[in-house]
Amino acid sequence: MVQYNSIANITAAFQPMVGRYHYADVAHRPDTETALALAHLQPGNTVLELGPGSGHLIAQAKVAVGSSFCAAVDAVQGFLDVDIPSALAQHGVDGGVSLLRANITDGALVNRVRALPGAPQTFDCIFALHVFSTIPPPQRRQALRTLRNLLSPTGTLILTMAARFTNIAPLQAETALPVQFRSTGHTEAPGATLLTQACSDIYVTVPGGASLPIKRVALAIQHAPDRFWEVAAQQALDAATNAGYTVLATRSIGKGDNFGLKQGGRSPPQSLLNNMGTIQLGAAANQASIADSYSCVGSILQIACQQESHNWQHMSQQQRDYCLAMFMQCISARNADRVRNLNQYLPANGVLAEAEEVTQVGVLVVLRKV
Repeated sequence: MVQYNSIANITAAFQPMVGRYHYADVAHRPDTETALALAHLQPGNTVLELGPGSGHLIAQAKVAVGSSFCAAVDAVQGFLDVDIPSALAQHGVDGGVSLLRANITDGALVNRVRALPGAPQTFDCIFALHVFSTIPPPQRRQALRTLRNLLSPTGTLILTMAARFTNIAPLQAETALPVQFRSTGHTEAPGATLLTQACSDIYVTVPGGASLPIKRVALAIQHAPDRFWEVAAQQALDAATNAGYTVLATRSIGKGDNFGLKQGGRSPPQSLLNNMGTIQLGAAANQASIADSYSCVGSILQIACQQESHNWQHMSQQQRDYCLAMFMQCISARNADRVRNLNQYLPANGVLAEAEEVTQVGVLVVLRKV
C-alpha cells in the first residue's frame, strides 16, 4: 500500500480518479455496506467521514441520520467538487453535508472540523475506510488520537486496517510499539484477486457526465490463508488499545466473499496437499477457481510457497508469513499480466475488457474510546 505525506502527494495519486472513484474502485464497495450496517445510525446522530472519495458512504449516512450535522473531509479537492456532490444527489440528499479539504494528519484538523458552521465539538460516529493504511506508520498513532478527540464518549470510530508483514526485527526504540505503528519495512498481503469485466449490456453515467460500460466482479479467488485475518485482527486490537480505544466489533475484509458470487472450489484437504508437487498444486488451484464464483486456494498457495522456499523449516513464523505475503504478491502480479494479455481474445458476448483488482488482507473495526 502506498503511503502519502502531504495533500500534494495524495492529489497527484488520486486526481485521475476524480469523477470515476466509485466506478473504478469495485473492490472496496462492499466495505461501505458493512461499515454502515455496523454503525447502527439513528436520526439525530452526528457523522464525520475521513477520506470519503466517492461520497456514497456519507450520502447514505446522511439519509439515515436526517437533519443532524454531517461532514466529509478529503484531501482531494476534485472529490469534494465532483464525486461527493454527485453521490449526495444520487441518494436524494440536497446539501446538508459540510465539506472540508484537509489531510487526516493535519495538526489543526480538530479545530478546522469544529470551525465548520454548525459543527459539534464531538461526533457520534466517525468513518475512516481505507485511509489508515495510506498514512505513514509513525503518524498513525497520532491520527487515531486526533480522531479520538473528535469522538463523543459513547461514539464509535469505524475504520479499516490492512495487516502488515515483515522479516525485519523492530528498531530498539519501537519494540514496545504495535506493528501498525512501526517504521521498519513491512508489506501487505493480497487477500483475494477479483476478475472484473466491463460489459456493454448496461452503461452507467459517472459524475461529470461520462457514460461508461458497467463493471462487474465475475470471479473472486481468495489467495491468503484464513489465518492471515487472525493476524490482521490482532494487529488492529493492539493498535487500538495503544491509542486509547476498546474494540467493539471486528469484520474480515479482503477475502472476496462479499460480492454475491456463488460458492466455488476450495483447496483440497491438507493431507492431500502435502503429497502434491508443483504441477499438481497448479492444477488443483486451476480446478478450484470456478467461473462466476468465489473460490479459496489459500492452502494450495501456502504449500506451493513452502515448497519453493528451501529454508522454510528454519524460518520463524514471522519470516514464513512475510515469505508467503511476498509469494502471493508475485502470483497476483502474474495473474494481472495474464488477464491483460488475454483481453485481445475476449469472446463476443458483450464483455469489452477484463481487469484484475487486488484486495488486501485486512479488518474493519468498530472502536470506542476508553
